[in-house]
Amino acid sequence: MPPDAWQRVVRYTAGQEPRADVIVPSRLAEVLIHHVDLDLGYRPRNWPAWFTKDTLSRTTAFLTQGGRITPPVRLEGTDTGNAFAIGPAGPDSPVISGPECDLMAWLYGRSSGSQLSRTPSGPLPEVPPIY
Repeated sequence: MPPDAWQRVVRYTAGQEPRADVIVPSRLAEVLIHHVDLDLGYRPRNWPAWFTKDTLSRTTAFLTQGGRITPPVRLEGTDTGNAFAIGPAGPDSPVISGPECDLMAWLYGRSSGSQLSRTPSGPLPEVPPIY
């Protein structure tokens, strides 16, 4: 596509109207996330690291915008040191930590989150269905 075409607004069948530049990452996410659902041996740990970092960043921003997880929490990737906030997380907010692929698997409903840790101790918050 010509470079300026990526900025055009497109219409999905459900009516959303994003810019064209979000279509490729959105479809790639759909393929990689649903690949896990096939139960053919492809697991969240097989997701590329660049994909989990990018997707965690976009997903936490999405969940923050909708106020979809309460209380606000911080996520910390124990394998990368990357941190992500959901909601107006502050220094007293619960911290959920684990490898980024496990954090993302929990957010996307591909894991119960039992392999993650929470500080202070307590249950993980409910996550609305995303994919």
